Amino acid sequence: MVSLLRRFQQPLMIAVTILVIIAFVWLFNSTNPQLDQMGANEVGTIYGRDVRQTEFVRNARKFDIARDLGQFDLLQSLAGAAGTMDQATENFVWNTMIVRHEADQLGIVPTEQDVEKFVREMAPFQNQGAFDSTRYVNFVQNALSPRGFTEDQLFEIIGDAIRVKRIKELLGATAPTAPSEVRTVYELRNRKTELSLVRLKLSDFQAGAQPTEDDLKKTYEDRKDGLTTEEKRKVKYVSFGLAEDQKALTGKAKVEAMEKLADKAQEFAIAMTEPDAKFDEVAKRFEVTPAETAEFTAAQPPEELGASPEIARAAFQLTTEAPHTDALSGTNGYFVLELGAIAAKRPLTFDEARPKLEEQLKNDRAQEALSLKATEMRTKIDAEMKAGKAFADAAQAAGATVEKFPAFSLAQPNFDQPDASTIVGRSADLKVGELSDFVPTADGGVILHVDNRLPVDETAFEKEKPLIAQSLVRNRRESLFQEWLKARRVDAKIDLARG
Repeated sequence: MVSLLRRFQQPLMIAVTILVIIAFVWLFNSTNPQLDQMGANEVGTIYGRDVRQTEFVRNARKFDIARDLGQFDLLQSLAGAAGTMDQATENFVWNTMIVRHEADQLGIVPTEQDVEKFVREMAPFQNQGAFDSTRYVNFVQNALSPRGFTEDQLFEIIGDAIRVKRIKELLGATAPTAPSEVRTVYELRNRKTELSLVRLKLSDFQAGAQPTEDDLKKTYEDRKDGLTTEEKRKVKYVSFGLAEDQKALTGKAKVEAMEKLADKAQEFAIAMTEPDAKFDEVAKRFEVTPAETAEFTAAQPPEELGASPEIARAAFQLTTEAPHTDALSGTNGYFVLELGAIAAKRPLTFDEARPKLEEQLKNDRAQEALSLKATEMRTKIDAEMKAGKAFADAAQAAGATVEKFPAFSLAQPNFDQPDASTIVGRSADLKVGELSDFVPTADGGVILHVDNRLPVDETAFEKEKPLIAQSLVRNRRESLFQEWLKARRVDAKIDLARG
């Protein structure tokens, strides 16, 4: 498609091309029953046409390519507000199809020259401010080829990025940014706030919050149905890991080594689905040594499994009816697990529950005393201020000690100060001279008073105005694009297949 770019890579791509052709012939050979069955599966329909699983999966894999290319604007625009990676990928695929369909309707068709210009300006292919063909070829070889892709798929992704960009430009053409918006944004980020506060510490109230024996016993009786041990499990496992000399590998070499391990681990997992398959016997056939973990909880994965929360979650999803996992990815290899023993939850005795109950009751009562004291103190400070006293004098009259918080802005929030994130966030809603409610913190709480807000640096504002205006335009276009895309999804009539 882009002949200039292909000229740079042609000598280095001959061997890779041969491998891709071989893989293509095998993968799409009509004699491969697994692929025929997969291709026959409908994922859903869009614009009244069927979308097969092969098409969907191939487009889904472009999500990773776009990420490797640093096309985060494209991913954000097409993945949407997804809660999981699977949802983000699914959104990306369907929304890509919608953008292509709608771009055609709008007459937006990226040309070879558009794509070449875009590629030449991409950060991954830059070297000292200029396009580096070696970096481009390395990306095609190391990022695309191992996934069975060529530069054609790269061009498709770039074409999608151009389509999204031009649609946003069309949508945002009638939404100029007002000068007052630019100044408001700058002041919100850069105007410094001078603030004073009164701090109350939870530890000051804990000494007098010790529960009695009767309190503990009563609480145990009230809560004992929910007081249980954590479920624990043992699993038998085999690992397919990199050799010590392979762990230092990088790039394509490490990808290839990991892919071989993944294939072997998956073959093992498939072998365990055979009738009457025995874990130890299959392990012997694959020349790996099975091992067994000690008991562990879901919150404390064993070191033998790489202390991986994901692998621990997989272990806790195993049942006696489905006791084996698929190949599970670790840092330097793969695992296959077999369910061992399950130590089910059981009710805690009073003595077992006592330390936890004692700590909970002590904390609850300290929190209650702290809250009452904070309410009383704020009421007194507020009354003294209404009587004409300054905040510092009013706090002193209420028996409180005032702290001065270093001047800060959102751009320079002084996060090295205690509870700075909470203080900076809460003070944004306060006017000069205003007193906050009691604001809880990790070890107590604070009452805030905004003393003053300083003028901004006008010279710095003039320098930053163009960047702020660009950011506002970009954000507005993104917002308009999401609304447009939401409406277009309705028109596309996406209907997911129900398995």
